[in-house]
Amino acid sequence: MPTFLSPNAPVLLTLTSSTTAVPTVVETSELRVDVTYRPSLTIDGAVSWIANQPPVILTPDAQIADLDENLAGGKLTIKVASIQDSQDQLLIQPKITGTDQVTLIGNQVLVDGLAMGTWSFSTANQQFSITFNQNATLTSVRAILRRIAFVNPATTPVATDRQIQFQLVDDAGLRSDVASMLVVYSSTQITPPVLNGPANSTLLLRPTFTWTSVAGAVSYDIQIRNATAN
Repeated sequence: MPTFLSPNAPVLLTLTSSTTAVPTVVETSELRVDVTYRPSLTIDGAVSWIANQPPVILTPDAQIADLDENLAGGKLTIKVASIQDSQDQLLIQPKITGTDQVTLIGNQVLVDGLAMGTWSFSTANQQFSITFNQNATLTSVRAILRRIAFVNPATTPVATDRQIQFQLVDDAGLRSDVASMLVVYSSTQITPPVLNGPANSTLLLRPTFTWTSVAGAVSYDIQIRNATAN
């Protein structure tokens, strides 16, 4: 079983050597080591985004672990792993109700009204970064992580999925493993159903009509009117 040492507490290593000579000579050397731990991230595996719709929250159930709890002075980065569309954007979607409220003032991000750090977004590499200040805690960083969102404002975004990568760095410079998730692209353009039936059915008392199904449709409405009416 591994032994987890207390975070932020020094560890004393002692090396002892002895001889078989008479009298026995014992020499001791001690080394003091400060212990720190890497942070870790647990995020959702995938989320769906519909083109021409508002931003979608990426990982609303994200979790963070850090035995040291030394995230003040650390940094959270989120980026599109491989750029598919120059108009892809990552952002913080504010939360203004309930607990752990996340709001923005300029480039500052606040949790429950207290500034936790500053954010920036690079369009060149599509990387969103948050640098935390001395107020940042595990709880506040998790609240911010859960509000990271994806959007593309283009009328016709590139129709492909996006891989998003997350990494957290603590104030000691220790990095979490890169956590990845998928933004599954979905188009709002729906192929209209095709109505089939007899072109001239005036002699048929009960003409039959059929139509092609549309993926995702839950109901169909049929309107009947006189084609010669104004």
